[in-house]
Formats: sequence, structure tokens, C-alpha cells
Amino acid sequence: TIRVSVIDAGPGLDGEGRARMFDRYWRGVADGSGKGLGLSLVRAVAELHGGVADARVAESGLDVGFSLSGVRGWSEAR
Repeated sequence: TIRVSVIDAGPGLDGEGRARMFDRYWRGVADGSGKGLGLSLVRAVAELHGGVADARVAESGLDVGFSLSGVRGWSEAR
């Protein structure tokens, strides 16, 4: 299993925000930029490949990423 993640050192999200952040068109701020599709696409791609996307509270911010299992030798299997 591998996990790819990014730590956002911004203000973070409360529990409700973390529960909804992978929903299509949901945005944590209403500043007019973005469409709320980025993290929903991350989740869709991860699930398409048998993985999961998640968000974890980290010491230095919000850790957002995805995990994939069974990736060893994936290029030979295709």
C-alpha cells in the first residue's frame, strides 16, 4: 500500500468540513474561486483503482491524500 498526501498548513476544517470535503461542488470558503471538484476527483480516481481518499488532522495542518493497495508490479500487469 502506498499513500500520497499533501499537508495544508492553513486554518484547517472542522469535523463537518472534513466529512464533506470530498463531496462534489462543496467548498470550504465562498471566495468565488474554484468549483469544488478537485477533491471529489481525487476520491473518484482513488476508488477507481481500489483505493481510498481521506483527510487527517496532522500536527502541522490538514493531511489530505489517497491510499492505493496492490501497486507493486502494476505496470507489468497492464
